[in-house]
Amino acid sequence: MLGRLFLGLLALSFAIMTILSYLCYSWLQSIGNPASVVKTYTFYSGISWTVLWILFIALIGFGNVSLWIERKAWALWLSLLFFVVFIVVQTFWLENVFYNFQQTHELSESSFFLKPFLGVTISTIAAVGIFFNQFIVMRLRDKIPVKDRETKDPDMVESENLPDAE
Repeated sequence: MLGRLFLGLLALSFAIMTILSYLCYSWLQSIGNPASVVKTYTFYSGISWTVLWILFIALIGFGNVSLWIERKAWALWLSLLFFVVFIVVQTFWLENVFYNFQQTHELSESSFFLKPFLGVTISTIAAVGIFFNQFIVMRLRDKIPVKDRETKDPDMVESENLPDAE
């Protein structure tokens, strides 16, 4: 059940980020005033980054619940995959298109050199964070004692401890 809920949340997150990425890209294809295009692109790009982080944190939270209950870490790693895919879209593809747009319209104020490096760095830090998150959650889960789901009758417990009389 948790797996299906997580996959639904992942699909919704993927759809939201795809729409936001397309919105950013479509503004860069606009033939309107270049200064207005740059302003609108940076606005939607900022929203896209914020939404990406919020969705990533929500997916990690749900992945941690799934890891705690089911002892399966696939949800955490799919969360990381979602994050890395959209980091690549943001830093490699959209920023490159934005840089080319600025060069074409002679508006270049930023360089493209640091954006991919930032994307690789963020992705690496996120992967290390997911690894340690999984390790910590599993260690905490193993250290917390689990109570028996069945409540035993105290009289039955005493009779179970007595040796069999033959």
